[in-house]
Amino acid sequence: NQRWYQCPHRTKTQRPPGTAACECGRLHAATVESAVWDHVQGLLTDPAALELLAAEFEGQRRGHARRERDGLAKLDNRISILEDQIAEEYAALRDEGFAPATARAAIRKLDTSLVVLRRQRDEMLLFRGKNLAAAGLSARLRALASQAQDVLQTADETMQRTVLELLEVRVEVVGWEACTACRGNGLLARSGPRRRHVARD
Repeated sequence: NQRWYQCPHRTKTQRPPGTAACECGRLHAATVESAVWDHVQGLLTDPAALELLAAEFEGQRRGHARRERDGLAKLDNRISILEDQIAEEYAALRDEGFAPATARAAIRKLDTSLVVLRRQRDEMLLFRGKNLAAAGLSARLRALASQAQDVLQTADETMQRTVLELLEVRVEVVGWEACTACRGNGLLARSGPRRRHVARD
């Protein structure tokens, strides 16, 4: 059984109505995965390449950390302002003689906005926590290089997938070139005579 990667827009049921079919070809999964793994394995067993990767990651991480801190500070400020506004408007309505339920109903939209902001803050904190956990990736990569050669050369499919997911490897097809050998099928016909298996009576 052969596995293939293809753009979902090749399938009518998976592309937006009125959208033309994608002209991208299919990709033979085993061929792509083998090429990707060879590249990743070469990178992880090359200390110099690892140092460059770690430095690039750490530089990106510092930029992300600054943006995350600024974003959280702005969100905390918006939440604080909205909490004060809700408290003040609720108190004013009660002072005017409105019942608690009526006063609460009057500021329901503000309450909803506060719930949304708090949810955004929780999501941002969760994302920031994941990024902080990933900040030690460069150190782990350096440590891995010393033992990667033996481990990666004998890695099974599960191990390969785990490593690729850890590194968040993504493959982007940037162009297509027609192959005259396989005519775009991705596979070559087996050489030599073919045998037919005939069932015995």
